[in-house]
Amino acid sequence: MSSNDSEIRAIIKFLHEVEGLKRLARSGWQLKKIPEPESVADHSHRLTIMAFFAEKPLDARRIMEMAAAHDLGEIIAGDYTPHDKIPKDEKHGKEKLLFQWLQSVLPNHPVSKMMMDRWQEYEDRKTPEALWLYDADKLESVIQSVEYTLRGYPNLEEFLGLVPKFKSPQMAAWGKVLLEELQQGQIHRQQIPIIFVTGLPNTGKTTLCKRLSKEFGALYLSLQDILLQKSADPEDPHADFAALYLQKGLDTSPIGFMTDLLKDNIDEGIKQGKRCVVLDGFPRSVQQLRAFEEKVQKGNLTLLLTRSAEASQQGKASDYAIRMLRNLEEQQPEELLKKIDCDSSEDVYGFLKDAVQGFMEQAGK
Repeated sequence: MSSNDSEIRAIIKFLHEVEGLKRLARSGWQLKKIPEPESVADHSHRLTIMAFFAEKPLDARRIMEMAAAHDLGEIIAGDYTPHDKIPKDEKHGKEKLLFQWLQSVLPNHPVSKMMMDRWQEYEDRKTPEALWLYDADKLESVIQSVEYTLRGYPNLEEFLGLVPKFKSPQMAAWGKVLLEELQQGQIHRQQIPIIFVTGLPNTGKTTLCKRLSKEFGALYLSLQDILLQKSADPEDPHADFAALYLQKGLDTSPIGFMTDLLKDNIDEGIKQGKRCVVLDGFPRSVQQLRAFEEKVQKGNLTLLLTRSAEASQQGKASDYAIRMLRNLEEQQPEELLKKIDCDSSEDVYGFLKDAVQGFMEQAGK
């Protein structure tokens, strides 16, 4: 075996070890009884992304390297929390073993030394970059706690208490915005019955949605119409992206951007006194549905319009789109999803009308 082959095998062995971070749940969230909490790898990935935004004169690349390396030692040591009361020297020694092992299997590779150096720099907390990352590491936990809190998980206040302790002006400013976001998100929003009408192409969704909206006094919303309006407004800072979003397709947008657009329009409909909301062509995936439920409201009715396999292909529905809708169907509770085959049903609108009527009656109880 050549020396190059030996080095490649050693790198692959190390990468297999790194998989351990993907399987290692963050202990702090486990203590808070968060189901299926983020992994250490999840945390490290977002922290590394945060490092891109480190302000000069900080060395952002150095911080990225430090962020990627700072939790690698937990592959061996595990993820401790302050509640575990593990002595710092003991934790440090266990984590260092990973880097010592890496240097033993890749003694001549510059990355093994660089990772050890960046980890040690972070542990020492002496450089401006290490101090910034220390605050950023805590802020990433604050971000996650805000996200979990807005999903309805309780008792996460101790993570929010980290914000006043930040010494980095940049992290203090980010923390302030996060607390404002949480406060705004916890304001009780008025609930309104929401009906999603989604499905395959050429099922007459838009015509059906507009008929339902007229019959039930609903606010009709189409994400495509909202984006067209934004793209045509020269004063809108998101006009160019809205146009690009329309060009690329409604399956490809950042989900948070999409949900914010819908939420703003729904809130306006509530102010107008609309009885309910009919959403044309949304959601198109489980991810879109979950994001909407977390940011707007749960308990919405989904009307899924399908066609035969042959008609679906004629309607230019991609295999991906069909698979996403199938996943959506499987993930929705039976009482919140009504499915209709538009090819075989003689009265599609009548079926949808009855479904909406039943949903509205239930919502009014």
